[in-house]
Amino acid sequence: MAVALAVALATVSGLDWPYDGDHFRDIAQAQTALQGHPLADPFYPGEWVWYNPLVPWLVALGAWVSGAPAPLVHVQSGPWLNLLGPVAFYLLGVRLAGRLAAFIALALLLFINCDTAPSLTCATYSPWLFVASFAQGLFFIGVLALDRAARSGSRQTAAAAGAVAGLTFLAHTGPALILGGIAFLMLPRRSLVIAGAAALVVASPFVWAIAVHYRLHVLNATPMAWSWAPLTVGGLPVTLRENAVVLMAAAGGLFIVRNRVMYAWMGVAALLLALALARDIVPTIPALVPTFHFWRYVLAGATLLAGALAATAIERVVRGYALAVVPVVLIAAVVALPHYRNRFDFLYGRGVAAGRSSDLSKTATFLRKSTPPDAVVLGSRGLSLEVIGPAGRKVVGVTANWSNPYVDAAPRIAARERLLQQVAAHDTDGFTALADAWHVTHAVGMGHGECTAMAGVGLQPLYRFGEVCVFARGSRAVR
Repeated sequence: MAVALAVALATVSGLDWPYDGDHFRDIAQAQTALQGHPLADPFYPGEWVWYNPLVPWLVALGAWVSGAPAPLVHVQSGPWLNLLGPVAFYLLGVRLAGRLAAFIALALLLFINCDTAPSLTCATYSPWLFVASFAQGLFFIGVLALDRAARSGSRQTAAAAGAVAGLTFLAHTGPALILGGIAFLMLPRRSLVIAGAAALVVASPFVWAIAVHYRLHVLNATPMAWSWAPLTVGGLPVTLRENAVVLMAAAGGLFIVRNRVMYAWMGVAALLLALALARDIVPTIPALVPTFHFWRYVLAGATLLAGALAATAIERVVRGYALAVVPVVLIAAVVALPHYRNRFDFLYGRGVAAGRSSDLSKTATFLRKSTPPDAVVLGSRGLSLEVIGPAGRKVVGVTANWSNPYVDAAPRIAARERLLQQVAAHDTDGFTALADAWHVTHAVGMGHGECTAMAGVGLQPLYRFGEVCVFARGSRAVR
């Protein structure tokens, strides 16, 4: 873990902002929470939180305590917060398969899994604070808690397991669904009711937003239905082939780790993965979360089982000298370090983040500090997601992937594009009428042409950062 942490810290060293759309969404939610509205939609005025808020809330807490900007807290806390995953995975491995098996499985999780795939899509450790990367740690703790609750049968352990499941749901829906399935298979009825009640209490703020306020009525399925090509029906054979060694070893590990919670974990995760894949064939099946979120936990379970098989084989071959594998694995990790450093996450992610224009970051800071908290700011799809939202300001429309599933994104996106077209055409009357309809108070443009055009439809210039310009409508001023 120290080796992996060192590489992760080097990856984010000197960065003030992360790089992915998911990161910008979470920063927007964190900034909204910092402004005193933890249950508000980060992009749309008058709407409620729709994405699991725990990670943004942690970022907001870190920013509030440290006084540092939320983007900086997000990118620099990633390596540390994500350590929860490998730590909890190792502890779970010790419980289910023993120390040597847990150690080998941890090495596989850190250095073998996801060799060519982004960490977002499979079970490993990442420097980037993707919600899925952080949430896996809570899942592993949840499995430990459920195993304990099933063994003891006490109310206290059932309540504790439910509380962890509720916290996991606050972090991400995918692992929470798997924990729910494991609880259903493992716990007696009384314990299941207690665990369910505890989970509901812990997750109640988010449950209220999506289940009570929105009644789970999905109008924009794009965020849940997004697919990663290697985890579609067509791409799955290649993914299975790339992970064949771990998966085949896991089949043997099932005969070694004879634990009900392990069987329940693998069975529920595999079933949910199969249902998600079936959407490729039967599109009418409701999308819960993108498919890769279930694959992550199939692969994590397989990794633990593979570690168990390897540990058993080593103990039988070398008998009393099995612990000699520890320095061997450590040496192998160091030898493999140059290859490990070239992973997608470390090179691509850092390259994109380091290439972010300082003009964009300065504009986000200006919007956050110098415009009213209730401002609705017009900007392109990129500016809306990467600048305006993370500044804690509302937008007309954001890309459907990061837009509220319980709000129809199409009219908002169409209005945004129509407003920008009216700016380009110098249609002052049309722009004014539509901007009034969508309560636009400010605008951000990029490039000489767009900035000049915005000034041509009656927008008042406020500030300019290189290629990026900020405008206010009419008498709207800086706060």
